[in-house]
Amino acid sequence: MARGAATIAPVSSAAALREYDFVRLRHDVHAGDATYVAGARGVIVHSHDDGVGYEVEFEVPEFRVLTLTSQDLLPDHG
Repeated sequence: MARGAATIAPVSSAAALREYDFVRLRHDVHAGDATYVAGARGVIVHSHDDGVGYEVEFEVPEFRVLTLTSQDLLPDHG
């Protein structure tokens, strides 16, 4: 890691993510014919009542809403 580079820790608690927060993928996700690569930026459009599942909207490589868990996501603060 480059000197002074920031690190992003995995989400440790479901409470850390809320609707309309920007997030990034921790790993590649395949959906249909598209692959959403690790680091792809999306926005949470719905949080499930279980506090674990999220509906996340992505625009690249194609517009899609994916159902993911906190283990799939990193917070994006910038």
